[in-house]
Amino acid sequence: MRIEKKVVCTMFLLGLMGGSIVFSLLDPANAFAGPRFDGLTPEKKQVEEAKRTDLEGESRLVSPTATQSPAQMITPASAPGSNEIAAKNTSEKDAPKYKERGYRHEWMFKGDVDFLKVSTKSKPSESALNEQGLSMNAELLYGYFIGEFVEPVFELGYSQSKNKVGDFDGTSRKLSWGAGVLFNLPLMNDEKDARLHLAKWVPFGGLLVMSETSENDGKLASTSSSNNKNLMTNLVAGARFMAYPNVSINTSLRLSYEKSSTEAEAEADSKSGGERSKVRIQARLLGFSLLF
Repeated sequence: MRIEKKVVCTMFLLGLMGGSIVFSLLDPANAFAGPRFDGLTPEKKQVEEAKRTDLEGESRLVSPTATQSPAQMITPASAPGSNEIAAKNTSEKDAPKYKERGYRHEWMFKGDVDFLKVSTKSKPSESALNEQGLSMNAELLYGYFIGEFVEPVFELGYSQSKNKVGDFDGTSRKLSWGAGVLFNLPLMNDEKDARLHLAKWVPFGGLLVMSETSENDGKLASTSSSNNKNLMTNLVAGARFMAYPNVSINTSLRLSYEKSSTEAEAEADSKSGGERSKVRIQARLLGFSLLF
């Protein structure tokens, strides 16, 4: 009887152990629950749970599985906005230099050609007096920007004209050059710093000192010539409109005070000359500049 009782107890214990094992395997709450931390203190259990959570998070980032959601499979390289940031960095590297530091050089061009043809009669019965003229003008200004506002400039100009009135045939040539400084004031619509390459309108003003030399040769009954030398002080005020990133349309006014000396020669032994001063206002309605 004692042997049978031992066998029955042994069988009962084995049945309990087998049933617990089968229950643990079939229980969905414990499936895939990870390691258990029985026998540990609550503090150690929390530490082990935190380590297991960190390891699971790293494994999702390195090798995402099919059970992960799209939000869990996002990596830093595919995060929202990463493509825009990369494109912005690439565009900044490929951007022109003036986008980083502003403009440094300006080339301003101005040129015109005038043709004149006139027929004059004092009386209807008289023959007409014909007049014909052709003049060409060209100006070049170079400026170097110091910062955003100050611009030292150098200007060079040349013009030539030919006039024929009846029997008179004359030619005039003029060369001018000078230097000065212009001050720019970029207009900004927001509270950003005033930057020349970001503004649409750029008013400017300054001072130019110019020297001008002209020669006139004419032939009628005898040959005559004259030389003029002018010293001009110009006050300049105008505005630029940035039509394109590197092209501006300019308009300006110049108020100048000129003092000149003239020497004329009609024949080998006949010379004359004089001095004069004058004030002149010039309106330069249209000009173009290239800025780099």
